[in-house]
Parts: sequence; structure tokens; C-alpha cells
Amino acid sequence: MKFLADHCVSKKTTDFLKSLGHDITTLKELGLEELEDADVLQLAIKRDELLLTEDRGFENILEYPPHSHQGVIVLNVRTRSRKGLHHVLSQFLSTMNRDQLRQSLVVLDEKIARVRR
Repeated sequence: MKFLADHCVSKKTTDFLKSLGHDITTLKELGLEELEDADVLQLAIKRDELLLTEDRGFENILEYPPHSHQGVIVLNVRTRSRKGLHHVLSQFLSTMNRDQLRQSLVVLDEKIARVRR
């Protein structure tokens, strides 16, 4: 899958997803680390990529309704170790395809992935 990684996403996580064969572009690579949240989401829409973020503000469906974007995955990081989070993320992505994630908000932590459409 193709992802646009927000500036707050850990390099460990982007490297992990790349190791699984996913195509990830970071805001840093694009020189756009300072974009406002709404502009980050618009860039993901324009590029037809899932937005990967750790910014819990994207969970606000009133501000970012799922039907208005190409899909957002919010990583809810609760511990310093990302092992559990990466396990849940890889398991979740192995069961989904790109079309299933369009117009969806996914909130994922070390235990579960919740999908909202």
C-alpha cells in the first residue's frame, strides 16, 4: 500500500512498513514537515495515499469525516516499545486491501485496530 507518513510518525515505524513492502513517503522527504494538519490530509488525498499519523487530532470525525479522505491510520502509541503496535499494524494490513481502507479512519494501538467509516 501507499502511505504518506505525517511528520510525527517514528522512523522505526516507517522502516518497519517499508520492510513489509509498503510504499511510504514522509513529509520530511518532501520537505513539508511544517504543513498544517488540514494541508497534510489534502496532500494525502491529492497523492491518493493513506495518511499514517500519530496525531490523535485526526481521530476527530467532525473535523476530518472519513467520507472526505482516502483513509487515515492513527497510531495510538502508549509505550516506548513499538513491537506490539507493529505486530497489530502488520496483522491488520495483511487482512485489508487499499479499497477497503478508502474513506476510513483506523485507530490502532498495541492490542487492536478499530475501523470507522
